[in-house]
Amino acid sequence: RPELTQPVDLIEEVARLAGYDNIPAVEGVDVRFQALIDDPQAFYSQVRTSLVPWGFHEHMANTLTRREFTGLFTEAGAIEMQNPLSTEMAFLRTSLIPGLVLAVAFNERRQQRSVQLFEIGAVHHLDEAAYNRTREAFMLGLITTIGVNSGAVHWKIQAPKDLYYLKGVVSVLLEALGVPAMIFSPITARGLISALEVISGGNTFGVLGEVNAEVRDLLALETPVVVAELDLSRIGQHRQGAGAAYRDVIPYPV
Repeated sequence: RPELTQPVDLIEEVARLAGYDNIPAVEGVDVRFQALIDDPQAFYSQVRTSLVPWGFHEHMANTLTRREFTGLFTEAGAIEMQNPLSTEMAFLRTSLIPGLVLAVAFNERRQQRSVQLFEIGAVHHLDEAAYNRTREAFMLGLITTIGVNSGAVHWKIQAPKDLYYLKGVVSVLLEALGVPAMIFSPITARGLISALEVISGGNTFGVLGEVNAEVRDLLALETPVVVAELDLSRIGQHRQGAGAAYRDVIPYPV
């Protein structure tokens, strides 16, 4: 029987002899969700596993905030709640950075000055062109305190955490996610000093820099910190070489 080359051929032959009409129909089917829908957020787990070895802990904050926090790091319009529970939760957040800074300030008041946090979450901006006048984007926020040793050793001296340390973290992370040829271009950014814009292939993926003293005073933080905010929605659209490919096993030995 030269036509029997794989197990499915023999199974089909048995089914034919038994009679297709005699085989009961299967009422359900077991299919993985990933096989039906290409989840654009599937790579977020890779983001988390990449940041943990660097000493970052995941932070989860409320997506609602107060009015004065909405314009600290962005000029985009904020969206006000129609029936807010309080003034502390009257607007949808426009950036992840204020929540991260508040978390570091909370730790600082408890004598924990060496803090590294990240957060993955949605931000919302006012967009008059959209049908619902809102624009949602999923972002990655990073924060680390300045001056505390990073654990990396250069010429037998521990390297302190600073803007260049966070720049290295962002570079390694984006390279692992399949974002090629990154450029860090100096820019003027609201709420930041020594700010750098992350660019690849003509697309802007985020910004990083040191939080200025005025914002730190407003958020009751004494320790200097550097932050980064990356657009995960845009990163997911421009990743290269990140997908898995499969092929049949070679039937003949090499």
